[in-house]
Amino acid sequence: MRAALTLFLSLCVASATVRAEGVGQAPSSWDQKLCAPEPLHPCTEGVLQGGWSVTILFDQPGVSVMNKVAFVEDSFSAGALLVDVAAIWLLPFGGFRLWARRGPSRAR
Repeated sequence: MRAALTLFLSLCVASATVRAEGVGQAPSSWDQKLCAPEPLHPCTEGVLQGGWSVTILFDQPGVSVMNKVAFVEDSFSAGALLVDVAAIWLLPFGGFRLWARRGPSRAR
């Protein structure tokens, strides 16, 4: 039960990290057809990305509202979300396991 609760909390935290935005390189799988024409917003300038520590959302130029990431209109990476959830889940769950194995520290 504890593992399921920490997994759910990790999913919530990973989803909330989309608010950590930054500009980075466009995914290499995008060809120029997915980018806006040169004067508007070419992919070579970089695209807005959301997610920490792995980018979950990419603001797709020419398709969505520029300079705003959202789950419904931008390129979503489910694999990146799973990596984020796993990393966030292992920290508290693994830490609790270590603490439980070691036992509470004794006061001197």
